[in-house]
Amino acid sequence: MRLLFIASIALLVGCAKQGPIGLTGEQGQSGTNGIANIKTVVDSLPVSSWQGVTGGFNAVITVPNITVADSDNVSISIATSNNSGSTWYTLPYSGILTTGDQMEFSYSRYEVTLFYSYTTAPAQTLFYKITVAQPSGINNRNQSASGQAQN
Repeated sequence: MRLLFIASIALLVGCAKQGPIGLTGEQGQSGTNGIANIKTVVDSLPVSSWQGVTGGFNAVITVPNITVADSDNVSISIATSNNSGSTWYTLPYSGILTTGDQMEFSYSRYEVTLFYSYTTAPAQTLFYKITVAQPSGINNRNQSASGQAQN
């Protein structure tokens, strides 16, 4: 009897037939690949932007995306052209325009200051790419009032 029961189950499973495939559902929204709160601006910096300071030259760039300087993460790249063949140098960098030069940056709320250490100011328009990564909102769903994660 037991053998007959096992044979019946095997026959039913072996003869199972797949039905027709159903309709395709609606396409979901595009994801962000885990990247949020990141803003990048690309613009030019004319020769007239540089002002002489002790040890070199400064140029100040207004960046409205830097809203909380102590938590925003800012990176800057510089290029001598802005096209598909451009080479971008992430600051700080030495030798952008000539041997022995150095370009660095600092930032505060709403602005970036470039510092070019050399005997003369840059004599050509430069292009900059400023990326500001602002911290994402904290997910408080799994935290207690003291900020400790709950399991």
